Amino acid sequence: MRVSPIAWAIAPAALLFILFFILPFAVMAVLSFLSGNPVSNPNVSFTWRHYNRLVASDLYFDALVATMRKLLTILNTMMRQQTRWNPEAASTPASPRRPARAVAGLA
Repeated sequence: MRVSPIAWAIAPAALLFILFFILPFAVMAVLSFLSGNPVSNPNVSFTWRHYNRLVASDLYFDALVATMRKLLTILNTMMRQQTRWNPEAASTPASPRRPARAVAGLA
């Protein structure tokens, strides 16, 4: 069986993506469920402590709800106006920036 040349072109990029994005993300996810640092303390156990604290706080829930409402508003507007996502418009500030003023005593 012969491997396609395009597969040989994509393979290094896929390997780097897995090595530098997927693997660190998976390690971070696993470490977030542990009760301590497994490098310095071998007696580490699985716990939901961090996530219980996250769910118990109203601040995080309110921030999540506000973020989802903003996302739904943006998606609703895009569908109503039949437009696509424009990264340039998303990264542009709403108002033009004013030049920074010099701090007294430093200039």
